[in-house]
Amino acid sequence: MQESTDEPGWARCQSMRTLQMLGSDGPRYGHHGLHFADNDTNRLLPSITRIGGMLYERLLNEEHPSGCWRRTTMQQYRELDNAGEVVVDVGQLNADEHTEWVLCGFWSLPPKHEKAIVQLRNVAEDIYALREWDLRTCTPVPHQEFRLTTTSPSEVAWLEENGVLLMSALNGGDNRTQAGEAGTVRLWMRGTLAECAPVLFVVAPDHILAKAFRDWGAEDEAVVYVDVETPLTNVIYLGRREGPYVSLPIPKTSLWVIRGEQLAILLKEDWSLNGGNYEAGTIVGVSVGQLFAENTKPVQLCDSSGFQEAFLDQTHLVILFRHNLRYFIRMFKPANGWLEVAAQPLPAGEVMSIATLDDYAGETDSTLLLTSQGPLTPPAFWTSSGPDGKFELLRQAPTTFNTVGYSLTDHHTGNLKGESIPYIMVGPPGTTAEQPVCLIFCGPDMIPGYNTILGQRWLEPGGAIIFVPSDYSDTVSSVTDATCIVTDLVTNDVTVPRRIAILGAFEHGAALIEIYPVSEGIFAAFGSYNPRWSSEVAFRSAGRLIQGHKGAQQHGLLIGCNSLSDPFDTRKARRLGETLQRFDYRVNYYESGMDGSGSLEDPAFLLALQLEFFRQKIGWIRETVPALPNVFT
Repeated sequence: MQESTDEPGWARCQSMRTLQMLGSDGPRYGHHGLHFADNDTNRLLPSITRIGGMLYERLLNEEHPSGCWRRTTMQQYRELDNAGEVVVDVGQLNADEHTEWVLCGFWSLPPKHEKAIVQLRNVAEDIYALREWDLRTCTPVPHQEFRLTTTSPSEVAWLEENGVLLMSALNGGDNRTQAGEAGTVRLWMRGTLAECAPVLFVVAPDHILAKAFRDWGAEDEAVVYVDVETPLTNVIYLGRREGPYVSLPIPKTSLWVIRGEQLAILLKEDWSLNGGNYEAGTIVGVSVGQLFAENTKPVQLCDSSGFQEAFLDQTHLVILFRHNLRYFIRMFKPANGWLEVAAQPLPAGEVMSIATLDDYAGETDSTLLLTSQGPLTPPAFWTSSGPDGKFELLRQAPTTFNTVGYSLTDHHTGNLKGESIPYIMVGPPGTTAEQPVCLIFCGPDMIPGYNTILGQRWLEPGGAIIFVPSDYSDTVSSVTDATCIVTDLVTNDVTVPRRIAILGAFEHGAALIEIYPVSEGIFAAFGSYNPRWSSEVAFRSAGRLIQGHKGAQQHGLLIGCNSLSDPFDTRKARRLGETLQRFDYRVNYYESGMDGSGSLEDPAFLLALQLEFFRQKIGWIRETVPALPNVFT
C-alpha cells in the first residue's frame, strides 16, 4: 500500500473538508482544550474504587476539566454528598506550574496509601509524565524522586515505598516494541533515573508489550510477569523483584486470573495436564503448585459460553456471564476444592461489569461492585456485602434525554452458517416502515449502554438504534452478519436499506473498511469509529479489495479517529482513507486536533459527527435535528 508523503497534511485538509461538508466549525473548546457533554459512563457516573477504606472517585467534567481524584466515605457517597476531599487536583497543578496536563493513570502505595504515582498527559505537546503525590497533604511530593517524562504512556506497579516496577517505552529504541508499547519491565528505585533502572524482563520486538504486577494477594513479594505476544496469545511467568524464574505451563491462548496460589483458566484450545484432558471452551481451576506436581489435576468448573469477565478475591472466584442478552454470575470457592456456591440474581441491565470494590487484593472484604446500564437506563453502581450477598443500589446517574414511550426489545436472527445472531433494538413510539436506523457493532468503548449523544441526536428525533454485541472472534464475519440483520429488519417492515447506516467501532471499524468496497446496496452509509487493527497482517489485508473494485462502492464512508485511537492505528487509517479516495470511493476522513485547535477534544464530538454524516447520507430531514455544534455550546 502506497504511503503518503504528507500524511498529517492530508489528514488536516480532509478533516476541514469533512467539517465544512457537515456544517460544523468543529467542537467547542474550553479550559485546556476540553469541553464536555455528558455522554458516557465515566462522566455521568465517575468511576470509583475503595482504597485504604476510603472511596476514591475519578472526576473529569466541566468543574474539573483537567481531571482530579476525590475521596469520601461510603456513607457520604451513598447520601449524594459531594463534599469529599480533592486529593489529586491537576487543574491546580496546571495553575501553579503554567502547564496543560490532563489526568490519566493513578497508582497508590499499599497498605497505608499515603503516596501515589500519577500519570499526566499534555495533549498539545503529545507528552506524558509520571509524578509522585502525597495523599496526606494532597499535593505533589516536593523533591519528586519518582519523576519521568516520555513521548508515550507508562505504567507502574508498586513493590514497596522505595521501589516500583516500570513499564514504559521511554523514548523509543530497544525499550519500545514494534506495536509502540513497553518492551521492558524495569526495577525503578526512588531517586534514580528511570533510563538507568535495571531491566528485569524483556519481550521480543515483534511482540506487543511487557507487563508486570505485584500479587498483593500472595503471602510474600510475588511478581507476575506477562509477555503479551499477540492480541490473542500471552505467556505468564512467576518471579520476584529480581525477575521471572518460571513460566506457567498453560496454553498461550488462555484467559486467566491469579491470586496467590490460585489460578483460574479459560481455555481457548484443548489442553492436557497430568493425564487430564480439558476441551477448549472450558474454565478450570488449579493451584499454581499443582501445575508442576505429577499426581494432581485441575478442576473443571464450567463451560465458558457467554463469558464476560472474572476475578479472584480472598475467598471466591466470581465469573460474569451473558446469555441471550442477560447477565448472571457463577461463584466457586478455591479453598473447598473449587466448590460452586449459590449466587444472588443480578439487577436488570443490558450492559454490566463486576469487580471487587477494593483496589488491592490484600485489602478486600469481598464487597462486590456491579455497574449496570442500558440504552434507556442511566448507569448505576450496586454493591453487595459479599459474593453471596444481595445487590443494593449505591448510586444512579441522572437521565439526560427523554425515554417516555421508548421501547427496548431483544431479537435474534440467523446468519449464513445457521448460527443465531442476537441484537438489541431501541426505538421511539410511532415507528414507520422507513425509519432511520443506525446499526452499531460494539467495541470496548462503544457499548450498548446509555449515551447522551445517541439519545439526543438519534433517538429523540425519531431514529432507531440496533446494537450488536462484540462477541466475535472474527470481526469480518461480524460485518457479514450485519446483512442478515438488515434482511430481518426489512422483512419485518422496520425500515428499508436506503435508511440504514452502519457504525463499526475499533476492530469492527477496521473490518468495515475492509469489506466496504464490496458492500454496495446493503447500507446507505458507513462509519468507521477509531479503527483498530490486531496486527500488521490484518492491516495489509484491509486494502486487498480496494483496487479490484475500483470506485464500485458509491455509498459514503466516514473514517474518524480521536484521542481514543492509538497513534499507529491513526496513521493506518490515514493511509487507507487516502488509498480509497485515490480509487474513486466516496470517503470522508476526520481526525481530532486537525482543525487548528491542537488539543484534546470531547470524544462525544466524533460520535456526533458520525451521526450527522449518516443523516445526510440517508436523507433524514435536517430540521428535525439540532445543528451539529449546538450539543457543545
